[in-house]
Amino acid sequence: MPGFGGILSIARGALTTSQAAVQIASHNIANANTPGYSRQREVLTEGTPENSTLGIFGTGVTFVTVQRKRDLMLDQEYRLSNGQMGASSMRSEFLQRVENILAEPSDTGLANAFDQFYNAWSELSADPTNPSARTAVQQAGAMLTRSFNGIASQLSGLKAEAVERAQAAVSDVNRIANEVAVLNGRIVAMESSGGTASDLRDQRDQLLDSLSKTAGLRVIERTDGSTQVMLGTISLVDGISAKQVEMTSAGNIGFKIVGSPDSIRSMGGELGALQAVYNDDILDVETRLDTLAGALITDVNALHRTGWSPTAGAAGNWNPLLGATGSNVDFFDATAGNNTAARIRLSAVVDANAGAIAAGTAFNEPGNNALALSLAGLRESAPSAGNLNYSADYRLVVGDVAGALNEANNSGLVYETLVSQSDQRRTAVFGVSVDEELIQIMRQQQAYAAASKIIKTVDEMMQTLLSLK
Repeated sequence: MPGFGGILSIARGALTTSQAAVQIASHNIANANTPGYSRQREVLTEGTPENSTLGIFGTGVTFVTVQRKRDLMLDQEYRLSNGQMGASSMRSEFLQRVENILAEPSDTGLANAFDQFYNAWSELSADPTNPSARTAVQQAGAMLTRSFNGIASQLSGLKAEAVERAQAAVSDVNRIANEVAVLNGRIVAMESSGGTASDLRDQRDQLLDSLSKTAGLRVIERTDGSTQVMLGTISLVDGISAKQVEMTSAGNIGFKIVGSPDSIRSMGGELGALQAVYNDDILDVETRLDTLAGALITDVNALHRTGWSPTAGAAGNWNPLLGATGSNVDFFDATAGNNTAARIRLSAVVDANAGAIAAGTAFNEPGNNALALSLAGLRESAPSAGNLNYSADYRLVVGDVAGALNEANNSGLVYETLVSQSDQRRTAVFGVSVDEELIQIMRQQQAYAAASKIIKTVDEMMQTLLSLK
């Protein structure tokens, strides 16, 4: 039956509910500029009605819980785009470094070194008896080898940097995985009684956002409040259990879960980009430069062996007893294993004495320039070149790097836009509007004043009742 007790109970519930709502709004305002904070809102429900002889009467308001404003689908969308943006940005950074190493077009790049090499042979063909022209060929050849060596060395250093950054990123992944597992345990314990660990969930979401850029991920929300974090098809975190990632070392960058023989085949984010840059992009450039260096050594040495170089008096090093055998002097070092961009160098004979450089193809004819002309002609056509000549092969390498860089840059811009749009949409859901919170406080203040008025009214009614005696 309705009575003063019931009315006072309803008023007391209204007062406590308004107090809680004001505290929640105050908490929102205090954290309006806190990164990753999700605004909170009270969840209220009507009290259970009571039957009486006069009918069914309400019992006021019941405070259910504090609800965190968050949209899981928007979070998933953001993290997917964030991982792709991280991958594109990382690949773009390293491809830009590769392009800088190649340094084309420039006066110090490999293309210019090739031109200087051809030009030196052309000048020697114009004056094959000039010792200075031979010295110029020797110096141009040495500059060409140093250009190859320098590019190879810088690419090797870039690969080493990729490994270091991948190792640092793996450490971050493992640290975040452990922290997420700990937060899972705390959240489950706090929410087991029916509440919501909103602030702990915010901390966990910030960690997951960071992890999405580093490694790419998929998050599965559990009914108990915990999460499962997936790297591709492999579970990294499941509840309070966190696995550890490690790098594999088999010539390439690879990743696997510690204790598992299976590789993580679909690593995303920055780690996936580092893996692709190391295993594919830089390796492709290295392989093609090695092929180019090997082709250069093969063709130049094959021609140079047939020439006559005046290094041992009138007979030179031609063997007249065997006929037109040539000098058999290699221009580049032909030692096994030295036919790569990193190890290409002049032969010991040519490096020690420019007089060993051949210009002609006839025995004891110092004025013969046929060999110098043939070597200068490699500028236009080279037997071992993959695309007519070495310069064309190199231009393809430079062009492919530029194309890959342009693709990575474009992808980065697209995903940066998607991340920005996703973040705006989800911020609209969980972000704090100070004006909205102030309106909420004013509304609750009015409700609190009204509940107080109810209590005052009941007091006056009771005084009236007592005065009837």
